[in-house]
Amino acid sequence: IVLHGGLAVLALTAESFVPSRSSLLLPAVAVASAELATVSAYRYGRFEASIQFAEHDGIISSFFMWKPDSEKSDVNWNELDYEKVGLELASRKCKLQLNAIIGVPGPQGHESLVEVPGGICSSFHTYTFEWTPMYLAWIVDSTEIRRETGAVLRDFEEHAREGMRLHFNVWPGDSSFGGKFDEHDLPVYQYIDWVRYSAFDGSGFSEQWVETFDGDSLSSRWFAATWASPLGHSTHRASNIVLHGGLAVLALTAESFVPSRSSIPLPAVTAEVGLEGSDDRHLEELSSARSIDVSLVMHAALLLGLIFLG
Repeated sequence: IVLHGGLAVLALTAESFVPSRSSLLLPAVAVASAELATVSAYRYGRFEASIQFAEHDGIISSFFMWKPDSEKSDVNWNELDYEKVGLELASRKCKLQLNAIIGVPGPQGHESLVEVPGGICSSFHTYTFEWTPMYLAWIVDSTEIRRETGAVLRDFEEHAREGMRLHFNVWPGDSSFGGKFDEHDLPVYQYIDWVRYSAFDGSGFSEQWVETFDGDSLSSRWFAATWASPLGHSTHRASNIVLHGGLAVLALTAESFVPSRSSIPLPAVTAEVGLEGSDDRHLEELSSARSIDVSLVMHAALLLGLIFLG
């Protein structure tokens, strides 16, 4: 009998063979993932989100703009990406890939990797797309890191006139994309602090709405996806999106596990850029939530002590 991977494994073996954790093959685990998207599509504007991406190799965690039906063979593909795509081999840091995907049939990618100081899986950063008739730009923490003004921009001008939706998702990759997925790393979480959309008025940007995820359920602005993830290794489900501590939390879990506020750890509090008042609000909320957790632990320890003394 061997305890391995959260399981009690009973082995039938030759008498000469003693099973161990390293010799046991764990069963495959069905995986549930999450994708959050806006109901409306938008043409032109500034699209911002404060995010801490999900950790570990083999796990894709993203913020992207998507033209509906781009996956169809007779529709021009239009997509803009921030994607955490596994880990660097040497440093084991989370990798961030930028992409502009076009083509019919697509996808024809234009990928580039960038490094963000402070790490994308250990702290919040503000990720921004700017889309205007003059340029496409990727901006992290107020610093522009990429700009497109040529053929890629012209493709979006011609084929994305109906606009694009904002999407966020987390899902398992594999050796073909994202690295080596290990189901024993589950559960993992992508945290979204806030999202903001500002329309382009021809000369600048004007704020239209801000989502801070302070309620108990998603507003009518959003929907939760229920389709298979891109490589087919998981299925998105609504119950893997949880609002907790003023955050939208996208969970990648075993299918048998349904995440809840009580099961999701809150992220470390770090400085973030972009939404006025956001830092103070979450310092207060997260500190309060952790104080409650500590208080519960102390009360439990006290009760156990009284029971033993009795």
